Amino acid sequence: MHRGFLGIVLLGFVSCTSPNAIEEVQFPNACWTLTDTLSWKPQAESELNPALFVEFTDDYAYRNLFVKVWVEKPDGVLQDTLWQAMVVDSMGYWIPPVGRNERVRYIFPQSLWHGGEKPNRITVVQYMRDSVLCGVERVGIVLGEGLP
Repeated sequence: MHRGFLGIVLLGFVSCTSPNAIEEVQFPNACWTLTDTLSWKPQAESELNPALFVEFTDDYAYRNLFVKVWVEKPDGVLQDTLWQAMVVDSMGYWIPPVGRNERVRYIFPQSLWHGGEKPNRITVVQYMRDSVLCGVERVGIVLGEGLP
């Protein structure tokens, strides 16, 4: 009896994480606040082409998404970049299109780190005009997905 219950609990934990995510943050009530950060410290040189993904709910109220990405270089220099993504077209459809009951996942086309020396840390925050951005379920990092 206990083994079956434990298996169901473990399955629930596994299904809460995104496939191939090496780091992610899930937001309570699907709302990303300005104080919620995704912070990742690469562990190996082999972790090339890390890509940022964002998963949305149907409650997302904007056509675009702005995020601020900080990359701390090995020499301590902090490089910050503002990224924008169009996630909903003018007709109100998700970009890229998703099927019914599919998770709405957007993967930014640019890499968080283009090789070279491994950064000390990469940090991502939402950078929209509202301090609480509802309709965002989770944000995370995957390796090599969706990159040219």
